[in-house]
Amino acid sequence: MKLANALAEETPTDLAELQAKLDFIVKLQEKFELLKEEYYRVVPEEEFEDIEISLAEMDDEIQKIEVSVRKTRFTKRDVLSQITRIYDPLGLLGPVIAKAKIFIQQLWLLKLTRNKILPSELSQQWDAFIDTLQYLEAISVQICVLLTSVKSIIVQGFADASSRAYGAVVYIQAVSKTGETRSQLLCSKSRVAPLKMMTIPRLELAACLLLVKLTNKVLAALKERVDSVKLWTDSSIALS
Repeated sequence: MKLANALAEETPTDLAELQAKLDFIVKLQEKFELLKEEYYRVVPEEEFEDIEISLAEMDDEIQKIEVSVRKTRFTKRDVLSQITRIYDPLGLLGPVIAKAKIFIQQLWLLKLTRNKILPSELSQQWDAFIDTLQYLEAISVQICVLLTSVKSIIVQGFADASSRAYGAVVYIQAVSKTGETRSQLLCSKSRVAPLKMMTIPRLELAACLLLVKLTNKVLAALKERVDSVKLWTDSSIALS
């Protein structure tokens, strides 16, 4: 009985609070609809011509890879921050990224803390490296990698290694029905050689394994029929 009386006393208050919250949500939704209408406003017809011109100027290319770097007294934190600014999900800047990874490995060997100023020699090396990043802005990458009326598609992969790093790269080769051929860099992957010393043949074998994994991901992502897959390495030991 006491519980029933308590519920009877509290229910009107709870319902009033719930109604107030619902009213508040409705008002928010109305404001959101007004903002959405403003955001998705109809583009005037005179603006369509400018939009079409802008799209034509793109010419099916990613025009620039923008890099913004400030020169400072470099710390390990600065180096890590500057490397993360280079957005390269497909590995199209593989050689650049690999060089940055090798530099980071040097810093780990020195056991520097994140806020420790780099030694002068390493600071000069990193300064020279970031000076070259401005040239990345001149790189243009084709968005379309296939031809129209494709007759056959061939995936070509290459693996290689050195004492400091190893990597793999995948190209896609398309042949049209008219005999036109286009070969396009598709993606790549690189790894820094482990701190524990490894022989070159073993690193070459690791590069081949990396190439196989990368190729499998490419084949899984491609929606077109692939007629041939060819993987290459210059290591006779890895092939034996």
